[in-house]
Amino acid sequence: MDYLTSPTSRLHRARPCSFMPTSSPSLIEPAPGPKPAPRWLGAWLLVTSTACTGTVYSPNVSTSVAAVVTDFRCRGDAPMDATPLRRLSRREYRHAVTDALYRLLPSDAAAQLTGSLETLFDERPNDVWLPHGEPGQRLFARSDQSLSEALVRSDMATAEYIAEAVTSPGILGLLAGSCATDPDRSNDARCIDELVDRLGMVTHRRPLSTVEHAFYRDEVYIDGDVVVAEGIADLVQVMFRQPNFVFHVESGDGELTAYEAASRLSFHFWNSMPDEALLAAAADGSILTTEGWNEQVTRVLGDPRARDWVAEFLDEWLRVDRTVPVSIATGDALEALRGDLTLNAALDRAAREELHQLFTHVLTSGGTFEDFFLSDVTLTDSAELAALYGMEAPSDGRTPVPVPNERVGILSRAGMLLPRSDITPPGAGPRTHPILRGVFIQRQIMCAQIDQPPANAMDNLADIDRAQTSSREEAEILTSGGTCRGCHQVLNPPGFVFEVFDAIGQYRSTERLFDRNGSETGQVPINAEVMIPQLGTVVRSPLELATAIFDSETAGACFARHYTRFMLRRAEDVADDGCFLRSVDELVDEGAPLREVVSAPLLEPNYRARSVE
Repeated sequence: MDYLTSPTSRLHRARPCSFMPTSSPSLIEPAPGPKPAPRWLGAWLLVTSTACTGTVYSPNVSTSVAAVVTDFRCRGDAPMDATPLRRLSRREYRHAVTDALYRLLPSDAAAQLTGSLETLFDERPNDVWLPHGEPGQRLFARSDQSLSEALVRSDMATAEYIAEAVTSPGILGLLAGSCATDPDRSNDARCIDELVDRLGMVTHRRPLSTVEHAFYRDEVYIDGDVVVAEGIADLVQVMFRQPNFVFHVESGDGELTAYEAASRLSFHFWNSMPDEALLAAAADGSILTTEGWNEQVTRVLGDPRARDWVAEFLDEWLRVDRTVPVSIATGDALEALRGDLTLNAALDRAAREELHQLFTHVLTSGGTFEDFFLSDVTLTDSAELAALYGMEAPSDGRTPVPVPNERVGILSRAGMLLPRSDITPPGAGPRTHPILRGVFIQRQIMCAQIDQPPANAMDNLADIDRAQTSSREEAEILTSGGTCRGCHQVLNPPGFVFEVFDAIGQYRSTERLFDRNGSETGQVPINAEVMIPQLGTVVRSPLELATAIFDSETAGACFARHYTRFMLRRAEDVADDGCFLRSVDELVDEGAPLREVVSAPLLEPNYRARSVE
């Protein structure tokens, strides 16, 4: 029988809930309250509002329309939040379990076991997007610290499965060595001691203390000096469930310990536990020196595993993970727009992955944030995406190839043009949503603060004949009257610029109009010329808009805010976190390599410290 076959019975040994004594809080909290209203509702109200009382402004600026913050001040040694216990995110947990098994078992056995864990990984509750202090903004999923019975039960089930699998006859010797299976019992005590320390190093991400070793050896393993498979199963199960594995444990005040610093670095860029090199740097203390820390930051960022944080950060910053797939487009009107293009899941993936590829390419090639933000190349190997862009052929996936002029800059890429499920109203069809596109640019790219619309925004809607009215004209009619005008003079223009792209992301010079039955009723020319109030400039194309945003230093400052939010796992404070924000923003403005930009805040002394309260 295959040694990774899932056991059918639960562990029957004692102490299934044994934990090293700890001051950590209870792992079970009440379930969250009622589900909030759909995220698209607030943004959709902007499209149909007839009375707008919100404001568009920069933090700390009282005027209703003002430039966003583009410079930050470092006030000195502002401490980070005291967060001694942060649970692993869903992504981190999956990676940590996988890497732990590869550390404990030969690669073929680890690969087979982790493959069999996929169902359990998928069943672990999703992290929740928590609200940011500013309307319409949110924290990254890794910031979620909610605990629930479902989460605890999921982690218990995974630990139990691993324990039973690794102590089955075919794999026990791979885990504990030949001493666990040979008939010579004289070396069993040594075998158990060594296994406790080995499991402890992997699951605690540091060596066990004498007290911890004694606890696991004598209180969890209850079979004395004899190797018993069931006893080792108890040990494995508890090790994979104890707080040091499922939480980021940082104890004490002031400086992090060497091992805590190693874990903070690896979980930032790899979403997983430290590798052998990081643990070695922690063991000899070199990671706590400026030179040693800088060396490890550079090495960890340059490792292929760093691509995972790129995908996580970009997907949530740019909300690419919430784009509505083009492959689900239906109806006669959308069929007419599609023409000969192939709209399938491969195109959906390529639109999302193109941004990952671009960011990674710029990181590894020594390029700047400008090279990413205003990129004129693609590395997509998708024939479907190349066809959407009107290119003759895609890249081979490794070599950057030029894109048509209308696709220069990330704002004009397919992954940025599709509607987003968290803000797009149900039933979206062949029409674009220029106001929603404008809101996205203002919030995610320029970091403008936009208050939510009033509760009566859906009242007294104008009756628009879409068979005869362009998307831009519709938006202007709906938002030109009353108090709406002031807000939408700022919200609308960026979205109007992107009317040169249709609902599935194709470039166009005219907008095709359709009636309710999907029959084409005519075409109107695209007017993409707008004034951007915050920038004080007229733009006529997406590239002109992207260039103006970058040249105003708004793009870099906004990137600094999102990246700092991601790094600190909480809402950034423009004043208290000024040192982190400035370190990113100034390097962007100076045209430093992107890898230096994303490394800079980790090199700040405050990053390696906990608050002293």
